[in-house]
Amino acid sequence: MAPWSPHLVTLVSLLAACAPRSAPSPTAPSADLPPLAQQAEIRRTTSGVPHILADNLAAAGFALAWVMLEDHGAGTIRGIEAARGRLALIEGPGRVEADAQALLRHRIATRQWPALHADTREMYHGFAEGMNHFIRVHAATLPAWMTPDYTGIDVLAREVKSPDTGMMNGFRRRLKAAGDDPPLLAVDSAGQWTRRGAMAASGGAAPDDGEAADPIDDVGSNAWALAP
Repeated sequence: MAPWSPHLVTLVSLLAACAPRSAPSPTAPSADLPPLAQQAEIRRTTSGVPHILADNLAAAGFALAWVMLEDHGAGTIRGIEAARGRLALIEGPGRVEADAQALLRHRIATRQWPALHADTREMYHGFAEGMNHFIRVHAATLPAWMTPDYTGIDVLAREVKSPDTGMMNGFRRRLKAAGDDPPLLAVDSAGQWTRRGAMAASGGAAPDDGEAADPIDDVGSNAWALAP
């Protein structure tokens, strides 16, 4: 790992909501470290909060991927696999539609990749390489489909958003149920958005159509602290 130096860029990832209460057991020794791993150092507090010291953003992304996979394991990898539209190969035909939508988002990520700032591409590239190294080191304990071939574009695709079809279908059902008095939003004389029609009459509550409830506010969140 790189020695401490005032010239290095420090990235401190404070995983407030999901960091483990105690530091994880040391990782088993592996083959020679890739260059990015040699440009970063990870230290955890006694509460397990990771502190990352890196020579550059690519190395910082590499280390960030490593600590996320230490803390969350296969779930993080599955999310990136879903982003590149491959879950049907793993989980069966039920994932085909979701994979098709993911492939469209991946196409957008591929098209927009050259337009990203170089620093942003370095971070995504480093994160992908950190995932790949984690998979190589832990291959014996991970599912066989987790192959170390992820790219920065795959990671970017995870963040490309598309309309929530569940919410849209729920809105369509409410429109159909309301008949001639559909739930609408309109601006009143004071310039405020107000509900009109059937939804207003019901106190703003939507019918129970299986949609997820609003998240609880007080659930905590991840945070990063950056220092020179």
